[in-house]
Amino acid sequence: GCLMTCLDDRGCDFESTGLACGDFGTFLAGHGNQCGGDGQGGTECKSACCPAQKGHCRSRCSFTSNPNGCLMTCLDDRGCDFESTGLACGDFGTFLAGHGNQCGGDGQGGTECKSACCPAQKGHCRSRCSFTSNPNGCLMTCL
Repeated sequence: GCLMTCLDDRGCDFESTGLACGDFGTFLAGHGNQCGGDGQGGTECKSACCPAQKGHCRSRCSFTSNPNGCLMTCLDDRGCDFESTGLACGDFGTFLAGHGNQCGGDGQGGTECKSACCPAQKGHCRSRCSFTSNPNGCLMTCL
């Protein structure tokens, strides 16, 4: 964003300044500011930019009611996707049901993560249902 505009106003570009892709870090999304865009070092920096956003988005979303969905939206707003950030299916863990949140959905890593997501929910649901009057019925409802 601002850094590249400032340099451009002075007739400088990415290469002539000695900037490296790691110099960009996290940023506010919006105004066309995305990994791979001119304001973040261009396409040659996208592979370094997107993984750097993962920690920022994870922290920003950790206290929301839908942290995994928030994570995927935060990354998408920055021009990143599941593959470009280095996320793995195991990064999603358990989650609150609702908000369209289900294993295999976008907020849980998509269909490629469903086979890892469903078994991870079993322990969560078993714990949640262990003190109910019908733990097996609760378990099946939870899953």
